[in-house]
Amino acid sequence: MKVHFPERLGRRMSIGPFEQPRDFLRFMVFASVGALVSLGVGLLWGLPIIASGALLTMVRRDEEPLLSHLLRRVAYCFSSSRAPPSLGHLTHFGWKDTWGREWRFYEHTPYPIYGKSPEELLDTSMGVAKLLASTAGETLFFRETVPWDMGPYLPKIGRNETPAMIGYVALLAVASRGRYRSRLILGVPVSKGRTGSLATLLVQEGWRLLSGKDLISTLRRNFPLFGGA
Repeated sequence: MKVHFPERLGRRMSIGPFEQPRDFLRFMVFASVGALVSLGVGLLWGLPIIASGALLTMVRRDEEPLLSHLLRRVAYCFSSSRAPPSLGHLTHFGWKDTWGREWRFYEHTPYPIYGKSPEELLDTSMGVAKLLASTAGETLFFRETVPWDMGPYLPKIGRNETPAMIGYVALLAVASRGRYRSRLILGVPVSKGRTGSLATLLVQEGWRLLSGKDLISTLRRNFPLFGGA
């Protein structure tokens, strides 16, 4: 993660058309190479190099010059050729990584913060921190956004379907259309001697074990390199 320092009041960090001094230095590298090529081969061969340097260092995208994006892309291409084709193997109840470890995944609704005092927020944060510390090892902890599922709110409609029930189901469908909700996902490796106690603790804290299609779709949605089940 990069942290950019703000410019001092009355003293800009930019140099002419270059937003950052580093961009100016990068352009000087292109200009030097272009000048050497022009002296050795000809001006028509050196000008494209200088023009390319100006384009890559002056034109910005997502607050970064095009050269930074290009360098990251090249580094990714070289590193991906040496990377394994998969991050492991999905199973019905979890995930087996490339080292043969079994993982289990749990979900939890985000902890509410509205209307809570600073002391209550601190207690909630410390509770989550202690829970993560109790895993005593590596963990996968992230938040994802999924479409709203109205399944838990659907009434059990049998043969006696009433207009009120049908209208309620239609109302749920309209209310949940285009809606999304957030949830927390926690992945912990299975370890002999503490798996049962850790699972009990997670269930007591309101975490639900993911399995089956829900688990597979969750991991594939967030980690496209996961292998099949």
